[in-house]
Amino acid sequence: MALLSGQLGAGRFRNERRMFNFPGAYTFTIPAGVTQVFAFVIGGGGGGRGSTESNSGGAGGGYAHGVISGLTPGNTITCTVGQGGTADNNMGLGTSSNGGTSSFGSYLTGNGGAKGVGNMGSTASTTSSGGTASTSGVSEAFTATGGDGGLQDGGDNSPCAFGGGASGSPFGTPKSTTLHGSAHPNKSMVVGGSGWYGTQNHQ
Repeated sequence: MALLSGQLGAGRFRNERRMFNFPGAYTFTIPAGVTQVFAFVIGGGGGGRGSTESNSGGAGGGYAHGVISGLTPGNTITCTVGQGGTADNNMGLGTSSNGGTSSFGSYLTGNGGAKGVGNMGSTASTTSSGGTASTSGVSEAFTATGGDGGLQDGGDNSPCAFGGGASGSPFGTPKSTTLHGSAHPNKSMVVGGSGWYGTQNHQ
């Protein structure tokens, strides 16, 4: 999560970047003379799943940004950075979990992506869902949902693994990766996660 603090007065700005990028809660103190800030938040990504058949990577976290006005210098705003989800594997080690929620006070919220889905089997219809996002009391508001985890609709039970979905962004909602028609029931396939401009379908 990051923010860029701004308005000092008519025609005057302070470009003061603050970045909080490790999980946990932080306190942002509004600098002297500043009454307006731009901020954005990104939810944590979900943890991946490991198993013997089609397994999705975790979904991406939601994204939100906006301009918060009418602030009082010296006051504080609590900023929370969501923890990325943990993964598991097919040996029963680890417990997968959803990504954590990131927030900037009550103004911006980016929910974490869902944990990956294990044992989707063939022709799966559901996968992990990207985190949503919301704003409250901000101007120039924007939200984007994170990318979903991968999906196997190949019609067989080949072991398949997918990289995680991308976070939401100002460029829009990422595409989910779909694997079609795997060639051999005993051949493992691994597909990378979709980026902001990722390709959706793989053969």
